[in-house]
Amino acid sequence: MAEIGRDDLLFAAEVATRYHRRRATFLADSDRLLTFFQLLAGASAFGTLITAGGTLFAQWATALVTGAATIQAVFGMSVAACRHEAWLKRWSDLLVDIRLNVNPDAATLASWERQRAMIEQEHVGELRALERDCHNKARRALGWQGEEKRIGVMQKLLIQVVSFPT
Repeated sequence: MAEIGRDDLLFAAEVATRYHRRRATFLADSDRLLTFFQLLAGASAFGTLITAGGTLFAQWATALVTGAATIQAVFGMSVAACRHEAWLKRWSDLLVDIRLNVNPDAATLASWERQRAMIEQEHVGELRALERDCHNKARRALGWQGEEKRIGVMQKLLIQVVSFPT
């Protein structure tokens, strides 16, 4: 097994914290937005059904409520947001340790590598475009030179939703 260095771990932690921060924020914001639409459309549909006996507006509002509730139930956005927030916390703690210890000994490097491996084994599959974007931003933030990972146009548009083969 190749020995991993501080810079490799620093970079991995930088990329992971950026990834999980963006994922947790997107999922929590999406969950709040869907909840807002469910409440708004549900109240509108109920009000319309009570007062007007069911109009086209009520049908659309009901469809919107049903769609938003289905998305939330199937994808579990709030649960997923919480998982990413927990991973973000663990990666952030590791990142702080790495930043504070500029000249780690072999035992410290091994401990960091164990922490990284423990966190990564819990991950669900990552969205490739989002990971690539976080990789590129981490390289820039650290001032590292070299070629950035390419992200396709469709991947940029749907970076938080789906992942395409590369």
